[in-house]
Amino acid sequence: MSFNINWPTFSPEFIQQAKTQITAALNKGQKPANIVGDIVVEELYMGKKPPDLEVLEIGELQPDRFRGMFKLVYQGDAHIVLVTKVQ
Repeated sequence: MSFNINWPTFSPEFIQQAKTQITAALNKGQKPANIVGDIVVEELYMGKKPPDLEVLEIGELQPDRFRGMFKLVYQGDAHIVLVTKVQ
């Protein structure tokens, strides 16, 4: 089973929220000693081509959750630019 993913042009608000959340996630926990500044997402581009998502296995199906195994392949033009300080 596979999915046809609608890959829209993402709004500036969505991109900003994603950058903020990724930046926060990258700065949680311990960083290597040579990274001395925060890691900041400077640029996030979602690309024009959607990923290919294939369902390999569906396990438990319950009203509030399910277990499954998926294969995700991306061959598009998305990119992310990260900035930090190192010593």
